[in-house]
Amino acid sequence: MRNNKLIVFDLDDTLYNEVDFLYSAYEEIAKSIDVSHWESLLGMMLEMWRKGDDVFLNLENLYPHVATKPSLLSMYRSHKPTIVLSETAKMVLSDLRQREIPMGIITDGRSVTQRNKYLALGLYEYIPEHNLIISEETGRSKLEPFNFLIFMNRYPTFDYIYVGDNPCKDFVVANRLEWKTFGLKDTGRNIHSQAEPVDVDFRPRYWLDSIEGILGYLD
Repeated sequence: MRNNKLIVFDLDDTLYNEVDFLYSAYEEIAKSIDVSHWESLLGMMLEMWRKGDDVFLNLENLYPHVATKPSLLSMYRSHKPTIVLSETAKMVLSDLRQREIPMGIITDGRSVTQRNKYLALGLYEYIPEHNLIISEETGRSKLEPFNFLIFMNRYPTFDYIYVGDNPCKDFVVANRLEWKTFGLKDTGRNIHSQAEPVDVDFRPRYWLDSIEGILGYLD
């Protein structure tokens, strides 16, 4: 019976709240457009976002000599975010590190964006950079087995665990590869819906109220 375990995490809305990245980016953009009135502009941007409006197109129309949608998208994706791990996430990662359980990340997204998050959150203290797997860098999304097989090849004979949040894409491949999958329940701040798909293969095998719950499973 295998005793070794590998825990791989999703990044956005799993190890931190993605909306915090959005707030950070919007603040930087607001300051770049109107440094004197950036707070009121930020409030307007957030209201647009909550309504589902095209924030960057609206800014381009409001500030045609300052902003274009492509430049704002570039700033959003490449800015160095002001985001932090929660105390609970720090505690969990520290506990896993103390237990000498190897950890990794599989995340969909752009390389510069996801790497800036990894650095800002200080995740390098717990998860080595070579175990940060980003879809843009491999050319494969989480709906394909490639990124999961990277870990299975690096850590043969381990028990594989994946912790994510999005039933639309986080768990289906891991389930089919017989990983143990854990879904972190939305506390009301997630950007993407957690409505469960009809296909049971897309659902996590277990739901967690908090990321701390993964320690209970290990115990």
